[in-house]
Amino acid sequence: MSLDLTAGYLFPVAAITLMLWLLWSESIRHRPMPRPWYFFRALLYLGLGGVMAYNGWRYGRVFQTMNWVFLGVAMAVSIMGAIFFMRKGMT
Repeated sequence: MSLDLTAGYLFPVAAITLMLWLLWSESIRHRPMPRPWYFFRALLYLGLGGVMAYNGWRYGRVFQTMNWVFLGVAMAVSIMGAIFFMRKGMT
């Protein structure tokens, strides 16, 4: 059995891993970052969610049911992460 590198689930799983790692690293940080970094991370999360939404819309025929689940979870994590970093940047 070979790994299909064009599978639709690889990008959402990689995005989920990266976004959750950024959230985790922020949760254990002892010193707060400068405010602009929080807004930059929020934009990064929103941009990544937008790219995934575009991929789902543009290349919808590539995604199977489980791939759509991964895509939806990744978009939800991107929205929640953007809200988290926006709130951190405003405080």
